[in-house]
Amino acid sequence: MLTPGPVATAADDQRARLTVAARGRPTAPRIALYSHDTLGLGHMRRNLLLAQALTASPLQPVTLSLVGKPEACRFPLPARGERVVLPALRKRPEGDYLPACFDLPLTHVVNMRSLILRAALEGFRPDLLIVDNVPRGALRELDDALCMLRAHTSTRIVLGLRDVLDDPEAIRRQWSESNSYAALRDYYDEIWIYGDPLVFDAQHDYWFPADVQPKIRYTGYFDLCERMRYAQADDLLAAEQLCLRDQDTVLCLLGGGEDGDVLAGAFADIALPDGFNALIVPGPYLQAESMCKLEQRAAADPRFRLIPFVREPMALARDCTCVVAMGGFNTVWEIVALEKPFLVVPRAYGRREQWIRAKRLQELGVLDVQSQESVSGQSISQWVATRGRAPRAHIRESIRMDGLSTVVDLASGLLSRELRGVSA
Repeated sequence: MLTPGPVATAADDQRARLTVAARGRPTAPRIALYSHDTLGLGHMRRNLLLAQALTASPLQPVTLSLVGKPEACRFPLPARGERVVLPALRKRPEGDYLPACFDLPLTHVVNMRSLILRAALEGFRPDLLIVDNVPRGALRELDDALCMLRAHTSTRIVLGLRDVLDDPEAIRRQWSESNSYAALRDYYDEIWIYGDPLVFDAQHDYWFPADVQPKIRYTGYFDLCERMRYAQADDLLAAEQLCLRDQDTVLCLLGGGEDGDVLAGAFADIALPDGFNALIVPGPYLQAESMCKLEQRAAADPRFRLIPFVREPMALARDCTCVVAMGGFNTVWEIVALEKPFLVVPRAYGRREQWIRAKRLQELGVLDVQSQESVSGQSISQWVATRGRAPRAHIRESIRMDGLSTVVDLASGLLSRELRGVSA
């Protein structure tokens, strides 16, 4: 068994028992969703989509989102949803972590996050907890909360994983060193892989232990066109007012922008083919120098437009002719779901998940790839001229895109067992 991070005292245990005994079970199920959010907005946005899909389902739960960046507050919550924002951490390209705002030692900030997580989950007492991507949380900040939930509640706990995490050897080493495999055994009822083994067989390539493999469920990919159902009316109206359908437009998406400087610089140098306009959304975290270069290009060229941040990039991508983007999970599957001509420029450092995903989808004929080492304004211009109006790749007949409905079914099954008090 794993031991929690901060030591649980007898008073803590007694308080948890009293809390559980005092609270009656609500009519609507309670679902908590945790994302550590140390790089970009992808983890938070994935869990927000899950919360929206679950809320729109017959389950109609009360949801609590546990998020790690203040920018999450820009995104509206679903009905009956609340949010707890943790003190922010920042992941550096070298892979280590720093406090994003506080001038405090890292250990102090992680301890604060751990205490907040435990208190929030103890008070909310969810019927289901969905943890995004990191079995023990960032820097093991979930240990104490997971231990408390297992000891004092009947909460069902799920780990949700994107299709590709990193190079398989790297994940095996990291999870062994962090004792994450033990967490999968001790704390998790199911492991949901948001993908299709046709694209990447995570169950095989990440060497899940034999006693953990029965917990694994492939959900299929999320058809992110469905997210348009939950978009705010003003976001959709803003996209329509750009009149992108009236002309050929190449859209560039940098996700959160933290790792987007190379692509931003290349796109700023694009020589637009005849008949094409350009639109770039760099995200809130792009470096100031790169943003300045984009602003100068936009000021000098009426065919080149810059929108610093949008909550719903799908509304733009839907109306554009073709897309150039980073290779993050959410961004890739947003554009793949739209079946647009698509050029991916994966991140070159840190985790290799963007490169692995992009190359596999290139092999399947779904998109094109350029490396950060080779991408330039000229190479993007050539791609737009030759591939920007190419026929769309049809993927729905070969790749599972029913992930959102599958997640609702899986959650319903777990909640049904939890409410009956039946062991998984």
